[in-house]
Amino acid sequence: MSGSTQNGAPGPVEFGRVGGYLAAIAVLWLALNEISLLSGGFLAADDSSWMFNTMAGPGSWGQADGWHAVLDADQLQHWGRLLAAYLVLDFVFIVVYTSALWQLARSWVRWLVVALAAFDVLENVGTIWLGIERCAGADCVPSAGPTVVAVITTLKWLAVIGLLMAGIARLRAGPLRRIWRAVWIQRFSLLAFLPLAALAIVPGSNVFDQLPDVQRRWLDAPIGLWHAAAAGLVYAVVLLPAIFVLGRIRADWAQRRVVGDGYWPFWDDLAHQRPRRQDLRLWALGPVLLFAVALVIAFAEGGTVFWPRLVVFCAIPVLVMIVSALVYRHGEHSPRPLRPVTATFPRDVMAAGDAIAIAALSLAGLGMVRAFTGLAALELAGLLDASYVVPPWLALLVGAALAIVPWLVARPVLAAIATWSGRPTPVRQYVGRLAEPGTDVNGSTAVLGAPRKALRISLLVTSIVLFLFLAAWPRLVADGLGVLAATMLALTTLVTMVGVIVVYAQERQPPEIFQIGPRVFRRRATPIIALLVVALILTGLAGGKTDIHPVTAAGTVPARPTMRQAFDAWLAQSGGCAYPVDAGLSIRPMLMVAAEGGGIRATYWTASALAKIGATGNGCGRRVALFSAGASGGALGVTIARFSGRPVPAVEAIAGHEALGAASVSLLSGDLLASAAGLRFDAASPYRTPTAQPLDRAELMETTWEHRLADLRTHFLPDQVDQATSGEGAVTGQLVLTSTAVRDGCNALLSQLDLSAGGRSSGGAPVCGAGAAGAHNYDLLGLYGRTGNRSAKECLGNIQALTAGLLASRFPYVTPSGVVEECGDLQAAQLVDGGYTDNTGLSTIVDLAPLWLPLVRAHNDQVIAEGKGEFVVPLVVYVENGTGPDFSTATHDNAPPDSRVIPGTPGDQAIGWTQIPESLVPPVTKLYTAKGNATASRPMLARAAEVVSPGGLCTDAPQCRQLRTDPRVAGRVFVVHQSTQPSLSAPLGWTLSKASQQDLTDDLRAALVPCGPGCAGFATLGDLIATLTPAGPN
Repeated sequence: MSGSTQNGAPGPVEFGRVGGYLAAIAVLWLALNEISLLSGGFLAADDSSWMFNTMAGPGSWGQADGWHAVLDADQLQHWGRLLAAYLVLDFVFIVVYTSALWQLARSWVRWLVVALAAFDVLENVGTIWLGIERCAGADCVPSAGPTVVAVITTLKWLAVIGLLMAGIARLRAGPLRRIWRAVWIQRFSLLAFLPLAALAIVPGSNVFDQLPDVQRRWLDAPIGLWHAAAAGLVYAVVLLPAIFVLGRIRADWAQRRVVGDGYWPFWDDLAHQRPRRQDLRLWALGPVLLFAVALVIAFAEGGTVFWPRLVVFCAIPVLVMIVSALVYRHGEHSPRPLRPVTATFPRDVMAAGDAIAIAALSLAGLGMVRAFTGLAALELAGLLDASYVVPPWLALLVGAALAIVPWLVARPVLAAIATWSGRPTPVRQYVGRLAEPGTDVNGSTAVLGAPRKALRISLLVTSIVLFLFLAAWPRLVADGLGVLAATMLALTTLVTMVGVIVVYAQERQPPEIFQIGPRVFRRRATPIIALLVVALILTGLAGGKTDIHPVTAAGTVPARPTMRQAFDAWLAQSGGCAYPVDAGLSIRPMLMVAAEGGGIRATYWTASALAKIGATGNGCGRRVALFSAGASGGALGVTIARFSGRPVPAVEAIAGHEALGAASVSLLSGDLLASAAGLRFDAASPYRTPTAQPLDRAELMETTWEHRLADLRTHFLPDQVDQATSGEGAVTGQLVLTSTAVRDGCNALLSQLDLSAGGRSSGGAPVCGAGAAGAHNYDLLGLYGRTGNRSAKECLGNIQALTAGLLASRFPYVTPSGVVEECGDLQAAQLVDGGYTDNTGLSTIVDLAPLWLPLVRAHNDQVIAEGKGEFVVPLVVYVENGTGPDFSTATHDNAPPDSRVIPGTPGDQAIGWTQIPESLVPPVTKLYTAKGNATASRPMLARAAEVVSPGGLCTDAPQCRQLRTDPRVAGRVFVVHQSTQPSLSAPLGWTLSKASQQDLTDDLRAALVPCGPGCAGFATLGDLIATLTPAGPN
């Protein structure tokens, strides 16, 4: 219940009990879900796995056979400990939700609550019984046991359905509309934390695991504790006060709407003779400030001003100001009538604002619960071999307390603040009046006052200054605060800046330009957000295509080796992994590596696998690959392995918070300022020319990584044809990285091989599939590169190594698309992550087979004819980045037809625009232009196996048949896959905690186990190492 203050303003609402129950239920549910996800990592003898949640879920009947799956002794011991932890939490979960539902339910519905709790308890008892009966190495579970438990589980879910139906029957439209309206009015407070909260607590993998992994890094080293403290400080000092103050400002507006019903905020009197017009001069403040900043940037040479964008952006408020002034003087106008309000309106709005503020704090705790439950459970089960500066269980308890306690103490705290307005202490009195709707800080309750004017001006000025600071120095903020704190600060700053402007605008009539025309076009309030959206669209149309996210490089594109030259250079190397088979004859494996994408997880996994390959056979593994392909994080992994002699430590060096933090801050400040208003501050780029450049968030990541990776401070293309297949960095061979063209979904290859032969353009765009680059590709540097024959400054030079790696790894929304400028008759090319089309890298190997396979065949025919030399056997190595099926258990017997759309056919989707707005790039690319070109790992592996099959290696002859079927190279396709084991899911993002790194290291250790003779599936990394070892397999 809520009371009222002396001026009739609503008092704080009591929602501590409801909020506390909901928070406790959320804590327990998140913890149960995380433990359940871990349980799915136990791979039984029949290669099956299942999670605890599935055995207790609606589909339990289909999972009953999982009880009969056989685990070994170690697995069963760890599984039993996880099950015990899960059941203990589930019993607590039953107590909490039963108590909550009992207080909420009435009459016969309480019997449903009792039934639900009873069935849930019986289900747990049955689970305990089945868990005890389960034994190592055999099926000891009674055949009828799982069925009995499944029946109980079904009854439990029927009770859940009954409760849901009873709850729906009690819903009323009126209260729901009131709640929706109150939340809508408080939407800016909600936006201040909801995006991060969603990433922190929504169960999921890949992108949804990034923020929890950022939090896990807090426990890795002492600096992580500072990042945790910084996040708490930003929450307590910036985010929470901002949300609370914005909420109470909106509640003040609601209170004045009720007290001044019939005239406020449009009129100063009931007779409607004195309109509350906006001061149109304020609309000029934004343009004046932006032009002032532009002049400072221009004269100080501290950045770049994109004048067309700036002029268009500033023209919008100036146009609103001028047209409104003309309409006011010469035209008829009137605002759209306000919606009616009730006496409960201020209470609803204030309660929504207070609840949002408390929820912001509570959700921070829930995020910690999700982040640290897995670590604590693995430690409890004996599956975690790592040390932390703070025990994971302690971090988990802190998160649980942070999620629940704020709801319990909220009412007393808010009630105390409500009494401060009458206190003699100046600070308390100011805060109390600030928090009291309808009261000015001077104590006045007059509707026509200027409520909280000084506070609003302070908030606006502070947020503007802070926004410009974040745009100018994103690295400084990210390095000092860490990813989470820096991102919260940037998001809160942006929301506060826009929110204060909206609050001011809604306390007056909208400008007269929005009061003309038919009623449907007239506005009740100034459409600030709509104007910002229009401004972003118009500035995008007015600005240059490469203003904001350019991909540029000085110099020229040096001569690149053709596939033949690369193959000849590879053959000429000494110390390959060849082994003798006959007098004068030997077999020499030739690897082609495909690295699947997936952010820093794929980068680490790829680097780890290539490091093992490179160390094989006394170092011969460093000279065994002809070329490596990849997309997304896999592309970055092969790039690092190509240029660094120690790829794993290199990836560990860039797996910290610095790059992601700078990119996140820039996303919400620098890139937004440049896109909208055309202002870009310079950032340090000490290893590039010039040493200070206007960098977007992708370039900030690249230059941040260059600071840590000296070996990567180089160009992508070597100066000599054979440089990529010699020296310490040759474990990858030549690089062929996949990026996706937004326009048509074609694979734009960033290749160290010259694949430009036959490439051509039509209508200002590359013809996809024309020439040597392959059926679904084109050679980006061949068509857009600055060469001796094409020297226009707009063309692309020799890009940096990390630029190439990240250009193939730009997935939304942390990294933007990259735009290559017009070159000759080609229009600008907008490029994104190669994973939109081929996340495996395998299609590059398959599509380039017409180039490399004839070379292998001709060479082998010559070796057989001469009776001496090295017989080349091509092998495909797929570095798989998922945590899905075990690739050692099954293969495709026959390659299915290629499902990719043939370029130029009716199914080939393309867009005529040369550039898609950045916010629309992911859906347009994934759902339209690249939809028909997407690939999957299993079909592409089957096609890869087909192109390296023995029949194509030489012309049929007895000696040919003997060599190509040598048992040492019987496996032609090797899959380095992540094992199915209880572990935390490494995130799809750009930071990687020590726990995630350890998880991948354990997976690699499992991958070193050979599949063995008679293996039904793809050969493993262990099989590959045995193949490359000169002594051959045992």
